[in-house]
Amino acid sequence: MAGFERHRCIARVLLYQLSTIFGLLIATPGDAKTVLVGGDAGWTNVDPATARAPDYTMWAASQTLYVNDVLEFVFVAGSHDLYQLTSEAALAACNFTGATVIFDKSASSPFNVTLNAGGVSYLACSSDGSSHCLQGQKFAVNVTAPTISPINPPSSSSKSSNSSVITGVVITLLVVIGGALAGYICYQRKRRNDFKSLVRKRTSNSNLQEMMSSIAEGKGSVLAFTLKELEKGTENFGEHLILGIGGFGTVYRGTLRNGMVQVAIKISNHSSTSGKKQLLNEVSILSKTSHPNLVRLYGCCLETEVPILVYEYIPNGNLYEHLHRLRFGVNLNWTKRLQIATETAEALAYLHFSAHPPIYHRDVKSANILLDNTFTVKVADFGISRLTNPEKTHVSTVVQGTPGYVDPEYFASYHLTDKSDVFSFGVVLLELITSKRPLDLRREDDHHLSAYAKPFIKEGKLDMIMDPQLKEPAEQYEQTLPIIQCVAELALDCLADKRKDRPTMKDVVEDLHHIKGFNRRIDRSTIT
Repeated sequence: MAGFERHRCIARVLLYQLSTIFGLLIATPGDAKTVLVGGDAGWTNVDPATARAPDYTMWAASQTLYVNDVLEFVFVAGSHDLYQLTSEAALAACNFTGATVIFDKSASSPFNVTLNAGGVSYLACSSDGSSHCLQGQKFAVNVTAPTISPINPPSSSSKSSNSSVITGVVITLLVVIGGALAGYICYQRKRRNDFKSLVRKRTSNSNLQEMMSSIAEGKGSVLAFTLKELEKGTENFGEHLILGIGGFGTVYRGTLRNGMVQVAIKISNHSSTSGKKQLLNEVSILSKTSHPNLVRLYGCCLETEVPILVYEYIPNGNLYEHLHRLRFGVNLNWTKRLQIATETAEALAYLHFSAHPPIYHRDVKSANILLDNTFTVKVADFGISRLTNPEKTHVSTVVQGTPGYVDPEYFASYHLTDKSDVFSFGVVLLELITSKRPLDLRREDDHHLSAYAKPFIKEGKLDMIMDPQLKEPAEQYEQTLPIIQCVAELALDCLADKRKDRPTMKDVVEDLHHIKGFNRRIDRSTIT
């Protein structure tokens, strides 16, 4: 991937430089104009089927922009921020260090950005960290500074001579630009073919074979799929079926058994050793578990050099997308949120107390809580989970997890315990109540939601940070507010500074069932 990124950067820089020369030669700056970002397709139009945005790079390279021109951004209000990054390298890596905020989630649409200076501006969209940028919502624009016109107008002969020169240069530039684009397209096509060739490489995967043998001896139920049926089920790993791309690799949506079964197929990144280890770890973990609120691993492919795993397909996205308005048209009312909290807690309690040996998830977060069409929970992503020895109090390990969710005591001591998952679950409870991000650098006092929410809950001011969606209708809100306050106080227990002061997930499940009982009585009284 590093080589691909380097070549893509070179191609992008070449396009920017050529477009600058082209603009200087044939374009004359006139009155300032307004340009709709992304053209007719608009901005932030991520395809939900692929979780990818269109390639704005080519669109940006095709624009001739001058100082005082205006970029018009049309977007869904409250969905993201826009930053100006520091360099081409920062744009390629989605590195927001030192970036300048152009507008934040409080901005209304459309938002106009006036180009006040010449040069290249690197613009990228953010949601939480660099998620939207990684989806493709980034580009660079080359802004031409105005030039000083000559005082005396040129003669007709010099005009003719200049026109001939300009015409020749323009033709040459068009040929060069066309060649550069053709080369870039060929490189992309070669890269895709290389990837598919690697997937098809019939190399015996000894690690997976050994694992499958041990699973079979333990009477496990993980199936072995052929590469041929996976290729057929994904239309030869078609790009239009990509569900997501991460450091571990790529996830495709597919169908098996003659289209009767929908699946998610995860292929490890061949250049990522850690990605392969994580997928193998998932096989080991999920083959030892069986719970209605854990995502199910159907099996894997033994015929390829890179690991390929096949999971049940969960069609309704994840909790993070719903809470932070990345999926539209769905309102998560309080009853649904409480049910999601309870089912997630039951899944974690199963891992801690019913799995043999016990399992610490290690990356509990709303993005790893998948939801089916009935909003039933499926906890996923066991790539960094750990099997434990029930006779030991903790596992000593390098800290891993997602910022905003990581247990501070685990971070300080490198001691992973079941209470580390409890802390992360406490953050999820706060997300369910507030729909605020677990880590937000724009919160001046406390970037972490776990620290930000505590004083509001303790002082009885929960309504000041609660998701406004939970306050409608008003009559029902007044009845459910005490219930929501109980869940918020349970979240504080989970977020205790010392792990010895936190409840176990069994305790959390018991408390949530009691709270759900009160909530059901309120729901019945509201209906009657």
